[in-house]
Amino acid sequence: MKTKYHRHCCPACGQRVGWSRLNLRAWIWARWKCESCGTELRFSSASRWLCALLSGGWFVFLDFFVLRHVAVWVWFIILCVGIFAIFRLDRIIVAKPAEASGEHLDAIPHDA
Repeated sequence: MKTKYHRHCCPACGQRVGWSRLNLRAWIWARWKCESCGTELRFSSASRWLCALLSGGWFVFLDFFVLRHVAVWVWFIILCVGIFAIFRLDRIIVAKPAEASGEHLDAIPHDA
């Protein structure tokens, strides 16, 4: 049975991913190595799409129902808190090797 770790941890060893990677350098195409075990990691595309859809829905909801009743700065704070909470749903997964995913097809073969 495989051990289940928190969604912001390395799936191989359970090492927590740093705050700056999760919040400041959180590009969908980003790949990095785990500081503990060296496993190549990336963000899950499915969880990123879910976060994008929920963020859009949150923005529309606040625009239609909340903006008309509160000051703009209060609306902005509510928006930011909601977006932060939604992006806590993001998941880190093990990145597939380049050979398996079909990328870098012009790379030198291992037997050369």
